[in-house]
Amino acid sequence: MTPTLDFKTLASCALICLASHFAPAQDPPSQLQPPSAEPPLVKQKAPPSSPTGVISRTAPQGGGLTSSRAPASSSTHGGDPILVGKLPLDGSGTQVPSGPPPIAFDPPILNLGEMQADVPKTGKLMIRNISDKPVTIARAIPGCGCTTANPPKEPIPVGGSTEMEITLKPGPKQGVHLSKRVTFQIEGASPVILTVEGDVAAYVTITPDVIEGPAKADAAAGQDGKLVVAAADGQAFRVTGVNPLVIANISPDAAVQHTLNIDWAKWEEMGRAIKVTVTTDHPKASSVSVMIKRPMIAGERPPAPTPSTRNPSGPMSELVLAAQQGNVVKLKELLAVAGTNVNQVDPDTGRTALHWAARENRGEIIGLLIEAKADVNAPDRTGKGPLTLAAETGSVDATRRLADAGASVTARDSIGGTPLTWACGLGTAETVKILLDKGADIGVIDVNGLTPLIWAAGIGKPETVAILLEASPTLDLNVRDGVTGDSALMRAVRSGKLESVRLLINRKADVNLVNKQGYTPLQLAALSGTAEKVKLLIEANADLNTKDATGRTALDLAQRRTDAVGKEVSDYLQSKGATSAVPIPTPAPLPPSGS
Repeated sequence: MTPTLDFKTLASCALICLASHFAPAQDPPSQLQPPSAEPPLVKQKAPPSSPTGVISRTAPQGGGLTSSRAPASSSTHGGDPILVGKLPLDGSGTQVPSGPPPIAFDPPILNLGEMQADVPKTGKLMIRNISDKPVTIARAIPGCGCTTANPPKEPIPVGGSTEMEITLKPGPKQGVHLSKRVTFQIEGASPVILTVEGDVAAYVTITPDVIEGPAKADAAAGQDGKLVVAAADGQAFRVTGVNPLVIANISPDAAVQHTLNIDWAKWEEMGRAIKVTVTTDHPKASSVSVMIKRPMIAGERPPAPTPSTRNPSGPMSELVLAAQQGNVVKLKELLAVAGTNVNQVDPDTGRTALHWAARENRGEIIGLLIEAKADVNAPDRTGKGPLTLAAETGSVDATRRLADAGASVTARDSIGGTPLTWACGLGTAETVKILLDKGADIGVIDVNGLTPLIWAAGIGKPETVAILLEASPTLDLNVRDGVTGDSALMRAVRSGKLESVRLLINRKADVNLVNKQGYTPLQLAALSGTAEKVKLLIEANADLNTKDATGRTALDLAQRRTDAVGKEVSDYLQSKGATSAVPIPTPAPLPPSGS
């Protein structure tokens, strides 16, 4: 009989998928939108721009969704534009007629090129006003939580343009082509969609990536638990750990390929995990994972739900819809009806009308709902309250109103995040300051070991970093996260802004701290940072020639980069006296022609 996934497994899979959007590094994402569906993956050789990795690419090369209007049939309660009938809603909740897009993107598709798994990358584009009147972008809504987009706040004048940054954080899976959408809601016009792409090369592979688990460990004789972890780029690496601890035969030596075996007895003892993660010291692949199919065990099958326990997804309540659309008149009518439940929830997201009003920064509606005794701490499906949604979307008025109404600034969601956590990563300095003034815990740590400062340094704004440092002169700057062991400075070097690096160095963050992968901030800058970040670290007395776990120095790491910035970093390191410990081998000369 073919093993099947049991009920607990399916629930666990859902939680893992949810948690993957919050893996640290970098675009701690928002849980607000469901992930975009990805096409099947087909392995093939990497394109010339990525000679050392393997990339699977299946997305069509022609035509994208850029500068195209959203289809009239689209509808969602989580992220993409809300459409009523055949008329889409603009950012103010007003129905607008269809028509040509008022803006154009340059480039039409934002291609971020080669990317590393779990490491965010930021790209820039120009937004041009091609209409005959000023354009105001109400919101930029990512199609999934792995994308961060901060649209311009000021109107774009006729014939004018403005620059915008978009950050995409890949998940842990390597060898995939990413294609994500960002929907721009424009006041008085139909939504316009931008496509953001990138290629995540596979530098370390695990075979198989899905494996059958035994029904019982004591009957696992002959059950294949063999895993092969190999470097696609030919670089030797060490296996530095495994989570959970179900593999014992880990060699301490570096090799291009490692053969591991799952101890099924240990696997059963530790809870029959459906995912095993192997960590490495490879400079471009910190971890790979294998999924384990757990067969059904007698007694584990849950009873079929009875009609009284079923909870099917029903239609959205009128009250929630009115708040979502910003329809003040309709909302007042509904609240005036005796017996109206002000805490009705959206069945898809678990959000109340107050959640949506907070997310959209609708101050008047928030005031009406609070006056009607709406629960200011109601959790949605991910455990987030209205205050968290306001804080993470940078909704200053909503954040202030909810905090003044007694919303908890210390409430935690499903990954241990608080309103301050999300404000530091995705919100604004203003929302952060409001929460701190209300007593938010600046030292809170989420389930991944990230603090508000680590979030701010990695994907937040330098202004937020400055506020946190000013608010707590004794704040420990060298706290390291629980996944890669990165400090706030390391996160800033990997994916943060140059000014955040400068602020942390000025506050004496340890420039020679070593993370779980054996890297210092300077080595991380050499791996994926800029020459400007390298310069700041060297000026702060970062050790030029510290070796990582594979014996390589910062110069060695920089010389193995394939992008143009890598050569700039390499040249600068050499000019400062950096040395190589493991030089790149010189290619053998080609034989004479005709020999």
